[in-house]
Amino acid sequence: MTLPPRPFVYAILDPDVHGDVVNAAHRASAGAGLLQLRAKGWDARSIIEAGRAIKAAVRVPLIINDRADLALAAGANGVHLGQSDLPYAAARSILGPKAIIGATAFIAQHFAALDPAIVDYAGTGPVYPTLTKPNKPVLGLVDFSALVHASPVPVVGIGGITADNAAPVITAGAAGVAVLRAAESARVIQEAINP
Repeated sequence: MTLPPRPFVYAILDPDVHGDVVNAAHRASAGAGLLQLRAKGWDARSIIEAGRAIKAAVRVPLIINDRADLALAAGANGVHLGQSDLPYAAARSILGPKAIIGATAFIAQHFAALDPAIVDYAGTGPVYPTLTKPNKPVLGLVDFSALVHASPVPVVGIGGITADNAAPVITAGAAGVAVLRAAESARVIQEAINP
């Protein structure tokens, strides 16, 4: 499995924001090239069941947040790992060569540690102020662009991205834009980054 054609919208589905993530996946799939199930408060069984339901409902590739084992059990297309999650090489060995492995990276040292033979993309931000992580320092487009150009893998921008401000993130070098609160507006955002 490879990443969607650039530029793409990466819709993050979170039950705390969207409620029914399967219905949200339906709506997001109209414009998203990639979906992620991010259910940090859920138990393993609930994540697996929701992942399977999303996979059965839509054709867009699905990533599970944080847990390679749950991605495998759900039949997902890959996993997104934070800095304190399973090592990338271990996730690759669990999910195999065709899975999509994503990494969260915030600083130059994180990007320098990414092996493009193992990791397919990096997510970084927040590019703009965001309600999801209001206390996290905002990168802004200049610093975001510097990280993108130093990255050995494609970068997806995240944080405060909407249809109104997504295009500059792509212009700054992003392969795609990740949206959580705006996930169900993925079609509109896709139109904004592919005029």
